[in-house]
Amino acid sequence: MGRPGAATSGRPARPTPPGDPSSTLDGDDELHLRHPRMPLSRRAKIFMPFEPLRGYRAALRERERRLVRVPRVELGLERREELSALLASLRAGEEVLVRHYRDGSYVLTRGVVARLRRADRVLELDGASIPLEDIALLERVDARE
Repeated sequence: MGRPGAATSGRPARPTPPGDPSSTLDGDDELHLRHPRMPLSRRAKIFMPFEPLRGYRAALRERERRLVRVPRVELGLERREELSALLASLRAGEEVLVRHYRDGSYVLTRGVVARLRRADRVLELDGASIPLEDIALLERVDARE
């Protein structure tokens, strides 16, 4: 049959009980024989977030975004004049920060001015077109930032 504690059928030998004088394994080695280390690639999967209904969180966020609408703020005459003067002084290539109304809330957009289409009342940044009536705040961005 073989000697006691020897491996059979490809399985490791069963460790001897702690405190047994014939045991040559310390406590850590015994633990790793009973519970081998898990590869890090597999271990990372254990801690990944569990989402039983795919897309449910995103759908909730979208619904909340649609339901929680921020009313558009009407700018006063003085603020509109300041904004108009700043728009008139803008040149293509300047970097600006624009707070504007979009889809029921205010968003910040930072970009480089491509052009100002006065006839269409649109400010074009690199990749974004913002209607002038949606702009609540416009600031030049300092080139040192």
